[in-house]
Amino acid sequence: MPNLKFPASIAPLFSLWLLAGCDTETPVEEATREGILLYASGAEPKGLDGQLTSGVSESKVLTSLFEGLCGDHPSEDNTMVPGAAASWEHNEDMTQWTFHLQPEGRWSDGKPVTTDDFLFSYRRMLNPRLAAQYAGMLHVIKNAQAYNQDQRGYLLCGLDEDFPTPWQELETINFRGNPDIENETLEKLKERGFDDLNTAEKRIWIEGRGLDRVDKPVLQSIRKDPSLFEWPEDIPEATRGLVLDRLIAHIDQGEPDLYEQAEVGIEAPDSHTLIITLGESVPYLPAMTRHTSWFPVPKHVVLEHGKIHERFTEWSELENIVGNGPFKLVEWRFNHYIEVERNPYYWDAENVGLNGIKFFPITNFYTETRAFLAGQLHTTYSLPSELLQWARKNHAQYLRVEPYVGTRYLRFNTRREGLDQMKVRQALSLALDRKKLCEYVFEGFEPAISMTPEMGNYEPPDVLEYDLDKAKKLLAEAGYAGGKGLPRYKILTTSINPSVEAVQEAFKQLGIGIDVEQKAFGPYVTAQHKGDYDIAMAGWIGDYPDPTTFLDMWTRGNGHNNTGWSSEEYESLLREATRISDPDERARTLAKAERILLKEAPIAPIAYYTRLY
Repeated sequence: MPNLKFPASIAPLFSLWLLAGCDTETPVEEATREGILLYASGAEPKGLDGQLTSGVSESKVLTSLFEGLCGDHPSEDNTMVPGAAASWEHNEDMTQWTFHLQPEGRWSDGKPVTTDDFLFSYRRMLNPRLAAQYAGMLHVIKNAQAYNQDQRGYLLCGLDEDFPTPWQELETINFRGNPDIENETLEKLKERGFDDLNTAEKRIWIEGRGLDRVDKPVLQSIRKDPSLFEWPEDIPEATRGLVLDRLIAHIDQGEPDLYEQAEVGIEAPDSHTLIITLGESVPYLPAMTRHTSWFPVPKHVVLEHGKIHERFTEWSELENIVGNGPFKLVEWRFNHYIEVERNPYYWDAENVGLNGIKFFPITNFYTETRAFLAGQLHTTYSLPSELLQWARKNHAQYLRVEPYVGTRYLRFNTRREGLDQMKVRQALSLALDRKKLCEYVFEGFEPAISMTPEMGNYEPPDVLEYDLDKAKKLLAEAGYAGGKGLPRYKILTTSINPSVEAVQEAFKQLGIGIDVEQKAFGPYVTAQHKGDYDIAMAGWIGDYPDPTTFLDMWTRGNGHNNTGWSSEEYESLLREATRISDPDERARTLAKAERILLKEAPIAPIAYYTRLY
């Protein structure tokens, strides 16, 4: 057993475990003999339906049970290896990719993995009623975003070749609503009921929601009184009526699923050939398919336990779950461990080197470190940064410090009083001394200059700075000098640690009071998704090797945004980048977009991750 030498300030946290004896065989020694990996996986998974979960802890388990089209290389992140697909190729401009599935691919119940499973999985992932938080990962597929966001005007009119007015003209109509009209305003109007609103209020309601999001009585009201809606001048009267008729007819039909009308770019000419057509050139598509959002789900099992759009049904529970990965689920003891064993039907079963894995959900990383040193884990999820120097001195043979493409940041709820003003958010960001935070709190991390770390040819804009005087000035300009008039905010987190305390102290310098609201990981994610928070400690790990994995998430309607913020100028630049073939020009355009994100500050990046474990 390693000699334990903890600093005096930390030792009390582990003192109870010092009583453990070391004479018997440790769990690690026993598991090693049996070919079982004892793996600390972070928080307790919210679930094992990979199309509905979004945490790293869930992904650790899911990647043992399921496999995407491409697999992970053991040491080279940019090298793609076969997964559920044996091979793949693309057209000249990389707007269409063809994947050939493994001939011997099987689910863990022995049934074949076919393209029908992938067609079903991607349709399910994009289904608007499923509300999958990671659906945006599939928006690169042709028309996938329009279907996923239920863009009815485009799907019912814009894709109809026989419609009298082309989409290039129709898209000037306000289908999606005006993001500048606050949700709080719309909710108050909704509470009163549309019929009880005066004419001006009805106009605000319709403008804020857009034609795609209003119900039948409102559409009928627009038909009776055209002044309620601001039509573009070049849209003919007949076209206006036809648009309203299409939207009303869709509601009358029970709002049927529009997947077929959307002509989403996924097709399968046979049971083992999958063709994915994209809306833009995506040279990194194989890397994207390694993410859990692209993993297939077993159609025959999902539909046995519910409909395609139903959330968290029994299909993904212990007694039912079926996967296509190297392992299968055999036990799940809540808040204790999850155990998987070899899947004999896996296409590459003979090369799987482990007999099984036990995942331990340990959220206290000090406890986790102690468990490792006591011989209870083969590997930890994370080493607290304040233990880095201690570990280097005492246990260098176990320590791993590796690059990790990710960013630690604060998420602001821009629907909250004060946080709805850009100058207040800017002031909060300016109050963060990122250099000192990384020196004393996030030890081993690098101070962030942007949301997106440097990758490939992308040079992130060097925008973030520490300037307390400027922060105080901006706060005064916003009408909150010395923090007076601002509410006392809560900072949402999964654990109370030095980083949270450091942020509290930083904002205290501005006269802003911050309380801590601690939640378990599942409720923490849910609170942000519902907008039930003020400020949240957050982190983002890149899902694929391109800046868009950090930038696309801040678009309107993206399941990871959750700030209430959006910018048409920002999204316009992101769209422009998709049409640029020159890599350097594309990178510069993305950097312009990121400048807008950082200027308007719905988030405050703090540090770039380094993985310590």
